[in-house]
Order: sequence, then structure tokens, then C-alpha cells
Amino acid sequence: MLQTAKNALNLAKGAWAFVRVTKDLSRTDEVFKVVAKLRTPEMMGPLIAHFAEDAEGERALKEWPRLGRVDLQQLKALPEGSFGRAYAEHMLRLGLDPNFFPVLPVENAIDFISMHLYETHDIWHVVTGYDTSESGELGLQAFYLAQFPHGPVPPVLLAAGLLNGVFFNRADVRPRMDRLTDGWQRGKAARPLFGLRWSELWETPLADLQRRLFGAAA
Repeated sequence: MLQTAKNALNLAKGAWAFVRVTKDLSRTDEVFKVVAKLRTPEMMGPLIAHFAEDAEGERALKEWPRLGRVDLQQLKALPEGSFGRAYAEHMLRLGLDPNFFPVLPVENAIDFISMHLYETHDIWHVVTGYDTSESGELGLQAFYLAQFPHGPVPPVLLAAGLLNGVFFNRADVRPRMDRLTDGWQRGKAARPLFGLRWSELWETPLADLQRRLFGAAA
């Protein structure tokens, strides 16, 4: 009885956070609340099993590789066209801090998946080419969903983004749908990105990395 009541309360809190995100997509604090409510063993179990089907994902789930400390100025000094420099320029241009996302203790696979996706979110922006506009974020969430269809978070954020467009920004609905469709198709065609050791790839030319990940369609 007590656990049922607790689950109902968590669901209600998550639903209210979803409403606030739908009204204002810039509320990253509410996004984190939605994500936190979805980080349950029941929700994350199928996702863990999916990641384990890929050799790189299986290795990541065993070794829990972290991105580590990121020095944007050091990355910016890398050769033009390198992945690390492109990432640094992206972060600096937008005034973003690599350490912006909440730091969670990593004690199990669920913790690792959450932190890995937090740490690499803007890396995925860079390698996929999706910007951080509302439509760009939807494109990336659709890419996520295609890469790991059992993930509980991307469908929720996609729904919030589309509902936000319908109710508050009708003119942007079509661009959002275009990016969503593109992200879904590219995500299905790409090799799995989860678990890659991105910090070992900073000096790789971005174009070469994209060809490796996306093939000729990059």
C-alpha cells in the first residue's frame, strides 16, 4: 500500500513537471525532474538489455567509462576541423559548461546510463549536426529514440516538444516535424553511439568521425 502510494505520488510529480516542460521547453530543471521520475528499474531494464546487445554498449555497461574533465580552451587549440575543436567551439559559442548537468553517483548501470547521456548530450549535438533550437533538440531526441527504442525519456520529451508547438508555437510545428523525421531516419541508419569513448576521439577530424558513424549519409 505504501509503495503504491509512493509510486502514485512520483507519477503525479513527473506529470506536473511534464506540463511545465511543455509550456516552456527551456526549463531544463523540469526536464531533469521528468528524467528522475523515469529512472526506475522497470523503465530502465529494457534499455539496459538493448545497450548490451551491441559490443561497445556491453563493454560500456561493464566498464562505466566517464567523459572526464573537459578543458574547452585546450580542445579549442586542436586543429581546425577536429572533433574536439568543433565541440569546444559549440560549447563556447553557446556559453555552455561541460559540467552543467547534475552529477550523480555511479553505483549501477542505471546511474551510468544517466550520467553518460548527460555528459555526452552536446557531443551528440555536434556529431549529428542538430543545433540547440527547439527543432534541433527534437531532431536529437528522435535520433536518441531510433538508437535506443526502449529509452523512456525521448518519447516524453518529443511529446512535450510537439505539444508545445501545437499550443504555443504553431509556426514551428512543421520545422519540428521535419527535424524529428530526419533524426528518426538517421538514428536508425547510424551505428550505435552509446558507450563510445568520446574523450579518445578529440583529435579525430569531425568529418572522418561522422563518416565512421553515419556512412555516406553523413
